[in-house]
Amino acid sequence: RGRAARDEQRQRWQDALASVLSVLEWKDVQPEELRGALIQFPEIVAMLEAAAQPLAEEASARLLSGLERCLASSSPRLRVAAWEALHEGSLANADFCAAAVAHGLHRRALADLGATDASRPVSLVSASRQLRFLLTLVENAPEVAEGLTGAEVAVLCDWGSQGAEAAAVAALQLILALTDGALDQPASDHVRAAAAALLSDASNGEGSAGEGGAAAAPSATPLPSERLVLAAAVLVSLPPT
Repeated sequence: RGRAARDEQRQRWQDALASVLSVLEWKDVQPEELRGALIQFPEIVAMLEAAAQPLAEEASARLLSGLERCLASSSPRLRVAAWEALHEGSLANADFCAAAVAHGLHRRALADLGATDASRPVSLVSASRQLRFLLTLVENAPEVAEGLTGAEVAVLCDWGSQGAEAAAVAALQLILALTDGALDQPASDHVRAAAAALLSDASNGEGSAGEGGAAAAPSATPLPSERLVLAAAVLVSLPPT
């Protein structure tokens, strides 16, 4: 009876995956319907992983094709949902993570983050999702970190110094993961300079003047932001010069 119940559960999740795939492949599907399918998909692949049910190559290919369709959408909300699904799906299922790497979606994320097309700007919400997706790939697929170019590392450093805390923290978490032997010397030097500049800017801002030119006296010693803690960790993790 136990085996029959497990087989029934696996079939239920396979049927749910088939339903999501059909939505992703509809020709006249609406963005909200696609978003609904994207929200369901990470849980489905997680349950398949928990049930020791391999994700078939054909299913992975169809999922990735549907996700790329969503990434090419004119709807910013749908693009964000697609990056979130890629992040959560890669985190939940090793087969899907490997398929995403083989499909080159890390290159797409990096190109997106470094794009300068004013007609399709990368939102801070989307950037944080893309950076978390990249972090998942770096932690699970060493070839992603080893294949990064100097220009791509520079893009990550730029996001690490962005004003929005969530995107900057995500970028610095990714950079910290890369310091574990994945960076060559020029890239390490670029990361070191960016982290040092971030800490220097924060230090110079502590004594900013208040009204009338007088230094503002803080009521208590402020705690460093997560971004600054990560920048300091990055500097400590880099090999000595």
